[in-house]
Amino acid sequence: MTKLIVEPKTARLFRDTDTFGKMDPYVTLNCGSEKKKTKTHHSGGKNPSWTDCLNIKCTDTTLTITVWDEDVGSDDFVGCGTVDVSSVVASGGYKDWIKIYHKGKEAGEVYLEITPVSGKTKDAFYSSTMPMYAPAPAPTPTYTTPSYAAPTYATPSYTTPAYT
Repeated sequence: MTKLIVEPKTARLFRDTDTFGKMDPYVTLNCGSEKKKTKTHHSGGKNPSWTDCLNIKCTDTTLTITVWDEDVGSDDFVGCGTVDVSSVVASGGYKDWIKIYHKGKEAGEVYLEITPVSGKTKDAFYSSTMPMYAPAPAPTPTYTTPSYAAPTYATPSYTTPAYT
C-alpha cells in the first residue's frame, strides 16, 4: 500500500457539459478501493481551481483522476486520466499536468501535485508533509496616555432686544 497526498490545483477543460451558465467542476481520485473527492468549484467553468489536500491510500498501481460537473439530479462526466503510482514514488513526487479524456478525445488537463508519504504510523502520514510552525508571538500591547486637558465651556452670547 502506498500513501499519497494529492493536491488538484487547477484545470483547463476543453469540454463544456453545460449549455447555459458555467460548469461546477470537482475532481475524484480512485486508487484500488479508496476514493476521494475535492470540493466543488461553483461556477468554475472551464478553468476551475481547488485548494483541497487529499490523503489517499493506494492499493493499486494506477491513480485515476476524474473531473465531474456537479448538476442537480446527476453529475456530468467531463473526463478522466491516470497516473502511474510507482513512477510517482520512484521520482519522489509529481507536479505536472495530467491530460483527461472523454470517449477517446482529449477533454482537458488537470494540474496535480502528488507527494508520496512513507511511514508506518498515522502521525507519519501527516507529519512528513505538513510543516510545523511555532505559534506566533502574542502581540505587544500598546498603551496610550490619556490627555487631561481643562474642559472648555461655551460662553453664552446674549443680545439685548431693541425696544421701540
